[in-house]
Amino acid sequence: MSRIPSPNASSVFGLCPAREGFRPVGRTQDIHARYLSKENFMNNIGRTAVAFLTGLGIGAGFAALFAPRSGEETREWVAESAERRLRALRRVGRRSVRQLRDALPMAKKRSQRF
Repeated sequence: MSRIPSPNASSVFGLCPAREGFRPVGRTQDIHARYLSKENFMNNIGRTAVAFLTGLGIGAGFAALFAPRSGEETREWVAESAERRLRALRRVGRRSVRQLRDALPMAKKRSQRF
């Protein structure tokens, strides 16, 4: 006979310890069965996607209603900020490439010592 462990915090929330002979008990068994079923997993993904898209739509609607600038001004602002960030990203990239070029000869020398 295998000993049935009592429910603990990890098993109550559906997290089953990875040990041989573990069987969920009572309410834990119900939770375990629900969360491990593939059908329920797919339903959860669908619900999550619908909730996310609904929130995205509501947020976009409020953003359009309460925008402090006109559409043209907002587009200009987005384009300018994107250009600024792209320039900054290029600057960081060039700096990183220079640092890598400087570090490469030192790394070769150190590796040749071994």
